[in-house]
Amino acid sequence: MIYVNGKEYPYQGKSIQWILETLKLEPSMVIVEYNQGILEKDQLSTEVKKGDQLELITFLGGG
Repeated sequence: MIYVNGKEYPYQGKSIQWILETLKLEPSMVIVEYNQGILEKDQLSTEVKKGDQLELITFLGGG
């Protein structure tokens, strides 16, 4: 299991890009914190391992 925003998911062995696509999140609209460090967009191919923690912060538009 890995943790995404504090919830357990069975996504170990998958890339962060794959996780964003599965959760229907646009990579350009998300900041990814991976094990307490901010990832650059070119690092989204990183594969997650058991126990890893992701925090996904999305941008919202409005007026």
